[in-house]
Amino acid sequence: MSVRLLYLIFAEAALGAAASDLAAATNRLGLAEPVDPAPRRFHFRDIQVLGAERLTRALTDAISDPQLRALLTRLGHRSDGPLGHLPGAIDQATDSVEILTQPSRRRDYAPVLGLRA
Repeated sequence: MSVRLLYLIFAEAALGAAASDLAAATNRLGLAEPVDPAPRRFHFRDIQVLGAERLTRALTDAISDPQLRALLTRLGHRSDGPLGHLPGAIDQATDSVEILTQPSRRRDYAPVLGLRA
């Protein structure tokens, strides 16, 4: 086994453990129904991920403030369907080094990706 492959295996395990710890900490806050913090397979690939959309779903579904619920609805969130386009940062929409490392490009591409500049 190559050194690079071993590094990737250990990095994936460490990232998975850290994500799992964060998910468990989120559960302990009691803001929403608990979510299984164990990493899981990413579709049919041989990599493990947290599947953080499950946490997002639980947390957004637990929001009871009428104004925040209305905002979520305007953003396309449905409790029985898609999460909608929740606000975030450009690095949640792209991993392009050309965009992320140049502030002017981030501003230029944000609207294309459905984000505010």
